[in-house]
Amino acid sequence: MWGNFGIPVLIAILISFQTAAAAVQEEEQVDATALIARSESLMRSSSAFSEMTMEIITPDWRRSLSMRSWDDREGKRSFIHILSPARDKDTTFLRIDYQLWMYLPRAERVVKIPPSMMLQSWMGSDYNNDDLVRESSVVDDYTHQFLGYEEIEGRRCYLVRLTPKPDVPVTWGGIEAALSVEPFVPVRFRYYNRRDELRKTMILSELQEMDGRLIPTIWTMRTEGKEGHATVITVDNIDFDIELDDGIFTQRYLKNPR
Repeated sequence: MWGNFGIPVLIAILISFQTAAAAVQEEEQVDATALIARSESLMRSSSAFSEMTMEIITPDWRRSLSMRSWDDREGKRSFIHILSPARDKDTTFLRIDYQLWMYLPRAERVVKIPPSMMLQSWMGSDYNNDDLVRESSVVDDYTHQFLGYEEIEGRRCYLVRLTPKPDVPVTWGGIEAALSVEPFVPVRFRYYNRRDELRKTMILSELQEMDGRLIPTIWTMRTEGKEGHATVITVDNIDFDIELDDGIFTQRYLKNPR
């Protein structure tokens, strides 16, 4: 039955079968959970302190905020202190496990933010409360499925689908993560609601070495259906795996972050 093909054609067919089989085997060997855990550890480590600038862009106006952030990933705690502009100065956020508080210095008042408000806009930006204070864990609160590969901006990327675990109080109905193969960094996140509709897309760019790690330092979030709107976070400085004072993650520090 092979007589009409000739030896060169047969060799080409065998090579194509072997290549396809190797590709299938490669995809089967990809551990989606390990990829997400690696990405989480790269960007957050066990603990981190960062200084960031956020620019909120709309068709009619722009405004910028500067802030400091302390993240204790292992202890499931985080703290954000806004430094500017003047009207928002000393507004603070404290997250412990699944509980979130906000301090409003003008009113001299602490407000507890319920889980139902985690999808609300954070400080008028395209990010929501959960995006910034990271109430949910993309490793612990979701299951992970490897979808294949996609070429993004000339880089081959792993695609991983994150699906919420039953009875876990997360804000998103699903997340799609794109992580570049080489160098290994997050490139894009797509966020879906409970009806599996795309709501937001975050693009991560501008790789720089900070504290010995190559990370994206520009994070651009856009909301579906809001033309001309975007929020850009610039990581100005970050220190990984540092000792954090437990006093930071308290109601007292929330009111007086000094």
